[in-house]
Amino acid sequence: GLKICACLGILKPEQAARLKEAGVDRYNHNINTSKEHHPNITTSHTYDDRVRTVETVKQAGISPCSGVIIGMRETKQDVINMARSLRILDADSIPVNFLHAIDGT
Repeated sequence: GLKICACLGILKPEQAARLKEAGVDRYNHNINTSKEHHPNITTSHTYDDRVRTVETVKQAGISPCSGVIIGMRETKQDVINMARSLRILDADSIPVNFLHAIDGT
């Protein structure tokens, strides 16, 4: 049968529950980078907000998909920290994306 995967940003528990009721099987929400490097990437939300969303979908019974983006000026230690964080998150699927930065974008 058809499997439904959603990627809709940060979720509250009641939103995750509604997605589960609607038939969503998997939810993608990447941590993107390490906790230490996150403030250098965005200020609109915290690293903990991202982790909380992954935990929220797991609690709702939805299979979590969470990965990273390599190439955002992180250090080698950041990459190690990302891998450790993903292991702790215990996502069912871990996409690893590679950014090819273009000046001016």
